[in-house]
Amino acid sequence: MRVDPFTKWLDEHRSMGGYVASSYVNWDILHDPGSDIVKLLEQFKDLPFDAVMEFSESDTFDNDMGYRDICEDVSKLFFLTELVQFNELLYYPQIIHEPWNDRYRVHPGSGRLQALWLCGYNQIKCIYTHFNEPEFIPPGDCFEIKNKRQFDREIMLRPDQIKWHLELYEAFPKDKQEQIWTKRRDREWDWSHVKTDKPWKFIRFSEGPDFAHHKKMWRGYSIDAWQDLQHDNIQIGNTIFEFNDKGKVIDVIRSSNKK
Repeated sequence: MRVDPFTKWLDEHRSMGGYVASSYVNWDILHDPGSDIVKLLEQFKDLPFDAVMEFSESDTFDNDMGYRDICEDVSKLFFLTELVQFNELLYYPQIIHEPWNDRYRVHPGSGRLQALWLCGYNQIKCIYTHFNEPEFIPPGDCFEIKNKRQFDREIMLRPDQIKWHLELYEAFPKDKQEQIWTKRRDREWDWSHVKTDKPWKFIRFSEGPDFAHHKKMWRGYSIDAWQDLQHDNIQIGNTIFEFNDKGKVIDVIRSSNKK
């Protein structure tokens, strides 16, 4: 009988003493993205309209234009925030422990994390992959996921959506090609701090082939976002940003989401 890739990975991961879990974490554990969002909005607000128009009209995977990163990040932020508001965000973020930096970092899912912050969430559900290696510590209380059915239920905000794409890559790669691939998947992950012979792998879930559709969708938010930001204040989700006449944020008013 054919074993699906997730179950194969989970069985191997657990046999080495690791586990995957869901965990509710707050801004004491996670990096508060407020200052990052302020910087993004100020940069985007300051762009010439022609640059935003060029981005909006470009091919979905044209990544060579100037200001592409700023336009991409802000338009995706507006898109994801709207999904959170209408309870249509698909996946919870994933969380990584980096004991060498004494931090927990969301990856992938930093855009989703920012959108949840904008919508006033103070406790975020994240999916955590634990390695049975010295100094790796889970981020508080965890609910261990023991099979694919539980995983389907735990990774999604909308349980009616059960189709997701699986990707695996080496967490502590030895081979040169594996190192290149891991670095492409996560530029910040510095595996050199861990010496292990165990073949640990990260799991990554996403929209898969549907990603192109989502990327096209959020690029359509760029023009409206830029125009809305030309005023002296804007509300995004549960958060209001006030700007001075030089385009700098002078106040942030964030209301908590009690859900």
